[in-house]
Amino acid sequence: MKSPYSFSFFQPTFFSGLLDDPLLVIGIKPLNTSILVDCGQIDHIAKRTLKSVDAVFITHTHMDHFIGMDSFIRNNIVSNRTIRIYGPESIARRLHSKIMAYNWNLVEEYFCDFEVYEISDHSIRNFCLKGSEQFSFTEKETIKRTSFTVYENDHYLAEAAVCDHKIPVLIFKFTEKPSFHVDDKKISAMGFKTGPWLEQLKKWFYKKQSPGQLDIRLETDDSEVLTFDNPIQLYDLIKNESRCLSIGYVTDVGFTQSNIKTILDLMEKTTLFLCECTFLKSHKQKARESFHLCTSDLNTLSSAIRPGFLLPMHLSKTYLNNSGSFYEELVLPFGSTLIKLPERIKNTPLLPKDIIMNNF
Repeated sequence: MKSPYSFSFFQPTFFSGLLDDPLLVIGIKPLNTSILVDCGQIDHIAKRTLKSVDAVFITHTHMDHFIGMDSFIRNNIVSNRTIRIYGPESIARRLHSKIMAYNWNLVEEYFCDFEVYEISDHSIRNFCLKGSEQFSFTEKETIKRTSFTVYENDHYLAEAAVCDHKIPVLIFKFTEKPSFHVDDKKISAMGFKTGPWLEQLKKWFYKKQSPGQLDIRLETDDSEVLTFDNPIQLYDLIKNESRCLSIGYVTDVGFTQSNIKTILDLMEKTTLFLCECTFLKSHKQKARESFHLCTSDLNTLSSAIRPGFLLPMHLSKTYLNNSGSFYEELVLPFGSTLIKLPERIKNTPLLPKDIIMNNF
């Protein structure tokens, strides 16, 4: 069965097994860069992948989500660039304390800088850790939050919300911006002849620079030319309406009414939904005490969100070599596809051949 979902800009790769520290890398194809979501054990990720990362999104600073920052810094320190870090309140000081555990008497001008963004319900605090100055710590500004948005560029939108895990924990959603996509049938119906004007229109779409006058010849009469001075008007005539696909990421949250509302508000219309599910429903009490989700909780969330794909993750290691019943307890809504992970991965990233997909 052919999937109706195909990302235009994103190339997501999950580098963990079902019981490993959760670790998501999303390649941004037009930019040849990546974003990293959570940073637990990352020693199995290739250096070239880590060096492509220009933004790290940390849900919280428990060890299994943050310990890999040492390796990440080690692989990127000599890069002469600025790397953005997004996380909950206090992450800037925690990152600085981690870095300051090392001696920095030998620094170079080409050491990387970190722009850190602490996200709370009502504000984003911005800090700078400057590599060429022994990672000096400076607070730059505080921005009032009026929406879920924490970052956007021409290719994607990053959103975040605060949930409760007995500490503030962030959940994230990444949504592709509309891509240039024309409908051949519409072009044909308009009687337009394809030509250089299409490439000019595409450059306008991505660079937002006026292409000037666009001359289009007609299929019926090559000598007749239609002139468009407004690229927006032309694109509206021939564009292919397509859904903007998204990736949602939820981990380590309690199944409280407040958290449920926050998750459903942010994860609406999510294409690929990665969600922690730490316990089986028979251990629901353990889930409640530790502020994690169990299989019945995930069933409730996926039924409301109705994602195109569901990737459950972060199962408790107490189920090692005994995780078979985990997938049996999951009930997906019609039209969703379950992505199954192996229990553990060792030294290599998850490959397509390791993924089992079940259509519901």
